[in-house]
Amino acid sequence: MSNEIDEKLLSNLFKQVRLGYTKVNLRGRECFVKHSSIDDIDQMDESYSHFLLKSKKMGVMREKEIFELLDKEGIWTKDDDDDLLKKSNELDNLKKTLSSLILEKEKTQIVKRIKEIEESTLSKKREKAGLIKNTAEKYAERKSNEQFIINCLFKDKELNEEFFSQQEFDELDSSDLSEVYSMYNDSVKIFSEKNLKQLSISGVFFSMYSLYSKDVSNFFKKHPMELTFYQINLLNYAKMFTSIFENHEIPNDVRDSAEKILKHLKDAKDAKNKVEKISNKAKNSDGFSFAKATDKDLKKMGVDKRGTRDIHDIAEEKGGELNMDDFMKMHKK
Repeated sequence: MSNEIDEKLLSNLFKQVRLGYTKVNLRGRECFVKHSSIDDIDQMDESYSHFLLKSKKMGVMREKEIFELLDKEGIWTKDDDDDLLKKSNELDNLKKTLSSLILEKEKTQIVKRIKEIEESTLSKKREKAGLIKNTAEKYAERKSNEQFIINCLFKDKELNEEFFSQQEFDELDSSDLSEVYSMYNDSVKIFSEKNLKQLSISGVFFSMYSLYSKDVSNFFKKHPMELTFYQINLLNYAKMFTSIFENHEIPNDVRDSAEKILKHLKDAKDAKNKVEKISNKAKNSDGFSFAKATDKDLKKMGVDKRGTRDIHDIAEEKGGELNMDDFMKMHKK
């Protein structure tokens, strides 16, 4: 899909969101895939609990019980879990650090470390997953997913007659099941976060949305609790971008792209934070040094080097050396 979504695709996307279903072809017949709502998720949760209890009665071990057994046998221990947790925490911290760094040299080192951790933990995660393929939770998850699929496939656009009966679904072989799941996954790809955000600022949707005041609870002629998740997300994105247009100056060359608008705001915020950070440091220290920053780095940050004094220049004035008193005066401590 191109970066800029064409109007025909957006129009089709909006139509499907409005209707609350997607029409597909399954096994040579028309099939209507219902878009899920909070009721469907509630039903799925109930189904999961039902099958989890059923698996327990069947004697299937819970995940916790299996890991306790593996720990006793030394196959997968608590130390292995602790190590994965530490690596995960380190990874989160590195990503936060990366977002706040200014110099490209520093970023390169962090990116390298992030890649190392991701590669080293991937094999361990796969090893752990391979040890718990047949658990009560896995059984309940698989069965509740099957029930979810049955409940969202219909023969008619009124969504009254299910496409499969329970017996028909149970009789599907692995190839047929694969076809059903593949069809479902393909049918929901269009409803990506990126596409819904783009739709929320498009003319085909926004021209109708703008007819409403701040209360859009009746936009889809449904009670809010009956809205599909796609309808809810679309309305929320529209409210978000409406607020953005009201409170920010958005350049004309990015106004037609939701992705570019959000990137513009993020870049502007990051640039402002970096400039403030550097400017404050320079303001409070006569000897603020740009030793690690190239002129290119400074220009990219939006920092004006004029008016600050490099630590090496100050040292030269002092005869080539700086003592503790000099440093204290420079940093005004």
